[in-house]
Amino acid sequence: MSNAADGLRALPLVIADPRNERHSIFSDVLEPYLNQMGIAFELLEQAAGPFNGAELSQWPLIILAHPGCLSGQTELASAVVQAVEAGTGLVSFGEQIAPWAHSYAGSEASTFVAIRDADHPISRLHRQGERRRHYHLNKEIIPAISSSAAPLVTLGSGPLLSVVQADGQGRVALWSTLEWGRHDVLGPLYGLDDLLWRSIVWAARKPFVTRSLPPFLTMRIDDVSGFGQLKGGATGLYWLRDCVELGWKPWVGLFLDDLTPDVLDELRPMLRQNQVTACPHAFSYWDFGYFRHTPKYPDQGYWSEAAACEPYTESEVLDRVRRVEAWYAKHPDIPMSKVFVPHYYELSEGYMPHLARWGCEFICSMNPENTPYPGTMTFGGPYYKKTTPPTQTTPVFYADWYPAKEEKYRKSLFASITEIRDDNGYEWAPNNKVDDTIQHGINQISRALDAQVLAQLFTHESGYIQYIKPDHWKAIMEAITDTFAARGVIHTTLDNAMAYMRDLHESRLVSAACVDGELEVRFEGTSAGETKIAVYADDTLEPVWREIRPFNGTHREMLPAGK
Repeated sequence: MSNAADGLRALPLVIADPRNERHSIFSDVLEPYLNQMGIAFELLEQAAGPFNGAELSQWPLIILAHPGCLSGQTELASAVVQAVEAGTGLVSFGEQIAPWAHSYAGSEASTFVAIRDADHPISRLHRQGERRRHYHLNKEIIPAISSSAAPLVTLGSGPLLSVVQADGQGRVALWSTLEWGRHDVLGPLYGLDDLLWRSIVWAARKPFVTRSLPPFLTMRIDDVSGFGQLKGGATGLYWLRDCVELGWKPWVGLFLDDLTPDVLDELRPMLRQNQVTACPHAFSYWDFGYFRHTPKYPDQGYWSEAAACEPYTESEVLDRVRRVEAWYAKHPDIPMSKVFVPHYYELSEGYMPHLARWGCEFICSMNPENTPYPGTMTFGGPYYKKTTPPTQTTPVFYADWYPAKEEKYRKSLFASITEIRDDNGYEWAPNNKVDDTIQHGINQISRALDAQVLAQLFTHESGYIQYIKPDHWKAIMEAITDTFAARGVIHTTLDNAMAYMRDLHESRLVSAACVDGELEVRFEGTSAGETKIAVYADDTLEPVWREIRPFNGTHREMLPAGK
């Protein structure tokens, strides 16, 4: 496929019809994916058309955003065909457009997806024959369109994703349906997200630009007491040192009252060198810092029966704030992370002014204030603006402002969590079964990276790491590290990753075009730090990352267009 000439755009054109009853496929399903994956686009609503083929061919890609988006618009449909014949790519999400897509003749509903061709660039991250079954087995999914091309991915016996490539013409990717992307069927982070963004990048004429999240790899460990020696470790935090030596930059949630002088001496240099970041998680497992959460029978655990599970009063909040501040006054050389995570995600609203005073800017939680865990997670972007996760085993990724009760705090904490909850419970849950633990770690990190969300290896010292033999732990971490080194991951602190996601949230790419052999990119909003754009120049679907300077307002940069 030839590269774009000067004056041609490097972002897609999305065609949608807000009057059509199927428009929600775009607004509720596709648009959140595009936003999270950094695929900026220009929107053409039917009433604004039609364009002719020459005009449409300025765009590297046309996306037919939902079934019926071309209904009755024969002139616009003809212009789309002409643009593809001239080299513009096309991705259709269930819309018929001759000669490539026609109405699906079958009627069989299906509950599983299968990879039929794992050698294609779009499906290369999957295994041949891999199957994924959607969890809502009573929800019927039937393809809307099919083509004469053999599908890369099937939905039961019907097609899900097919591709067409003809000499001298643009590439065509046909999704027979996007119903699998709805939360009550399957949805984000269930293992199909990469097929969506890779089909878009593959079909687009190059160069093609996105502002997706770089392949950051973070690690989060809650409930840290430094009990490593209890199970044969050489030191209390031997396991944390192992991670640091392999290049990881973990965030740890501290149980303040459990930390001995020896453990603090081990932790301090890792914190001072920014190899590890840490924040007070609680005082100990059953001494909650941010919520009254007392078990009636502590030896049986909270889930047996709760004697009390409610927010602290204002005076109780102040007492606990003083305890935290007294601990840090005693240890002034222990820095506090800007990332805050309350034990069990439970937070009393009275803490908001104190978190701001402590310098906390981020929170790994979308559990509302004053709400016990597990409670109803709040609404938030990118995927839960209109609905919340339907089950406790739904994989989740949030990146949005924490919905504080008081308006003055609603932009004080940027919130994000990544939990691949359907793989091995709501967290990684490592144990002494080395091979199984390695595979679960790989599964969860891969699912996040493939979906272009923040990859986070998340677990607890209590209940998990503290029971793993030191030689097993080292073997586990070495294997996972080696697996992702080949993918070019960027190990970073959770503090840095959260700041980056906040910058993406508060600014946006608005245009990209080829000018005098370079890419002219324009942005709006505020980005306090450097960010990057991904420039796709060939069929590897591997981007070249170009740095974008911090900005406030309208910003323009000229960048190389190729590798």
